[in-house]
Amino acid sequence: MEPLQKDHHGGGNRTLSLLIEGKQYQWKQQFITGLEIKQLANLPTDCIIYLNIPEPWKDELVENDTKVDLARPEIEHFYILHKLKYTIDGQQYESSSQYIRGKQIRHQGQIASDKDIFLAIRGPWEDELITDDAFVDLARPGIEHVFSKDRKHSFTIIINGEDKVWEALKIEYKDVIALAFRHAFQPE
Repeated sequence: MEPLQKDHHGGGNRTLSLLIEGKQYQWKQQFITGLEIKQLANLPTDCIIYLNIPEPWKDELVENDTKVDLARPEIEHFYILHKLKYTIDGQQYESSSQYIRGKQIRHQGQIASDKDIFLAIRGPWEDELITDDAFVDLARPGIEHVFSKDRKHSFTIIINGEDKVWEALKIEYKDVIALAFRHAFQPE
């Protein structure tokens, strides 16, 4: 479909073409605001819209009161920044940002500091541990699923010159004795 001629003065019966989410629309004035773009395309007023700018420049955020000149040489293309969905312990959340930090996940999901946070990875690979300072990319295909679980503590204790594994934060004297002499009480 051939775009209509642009009227560089914004007057007369000519219309200006613009693309919103890949669909072509017509506008009779030289300038259009972000709110008018949303109304024209029947979009929610709280959605986030960007103006596609050719490389090497970055796309521009178009606020509701931002005016965009439609009479520039090319057809202006606008797109919505879709909210990215993810879950934390089965509860759904949304983000406008592609990346989210582990500490934000911990805060949103109200995850206690004594629990670990993992990004669910489809098998046969292991789930990915998320530290508080790590970033999770929410724009990968599909919905990211994050879950928490009790932190596993594993310590190596040397008793009588032998490495012994203990999986708790605290150890009592009776536990040390049991570890030291465990092999003496086990049947061969």
